[in-house]
Amino acid sequence: MQFENCTQLYSNNKGSVWQDNRGRGFWLDWEGRFSFFRYPTYVDFSRHVGSIDLEAMVMDTSAQGDFTIFSPRNSERLFVLSLCEAWHLKDLLSGAQTMLDLHRIVQERLYSFALV
Repeated sequence: MQFENCTQLYSNNKGSVWQDNRGRGFWLDWEGRFSFFRYPTYVDFSRHVGSIDLEAMVMDTSAQGDFTIFSPRNSERLFVLSLCEAWHLKDLLSGAQTMLDLHRIVQERLYSFALV
């Protein structure tokens, strides 16, 4: 898939997150499968992934503790994540959020200096 109107925010060895430059939303490339999220859905998805308790998954000795399963709001995709996959997805989404925050901070600083 080509992202000619997108900017890559962050990537790791499992996938990448791209921001649509036309302001439409975000593309998630996760293990070669692509999902598009509008901004509110992406925020909800990121919060859900961020709330996955990795320590609880490690400590859970039952068969259900090995995986977490969820489907993002407004999406037909189902995520079945092992402990390592959950860690990689959390890293991917937190890295993308860091890049968005960094961009916002730089823009604020540049704009504030332009007013002086």
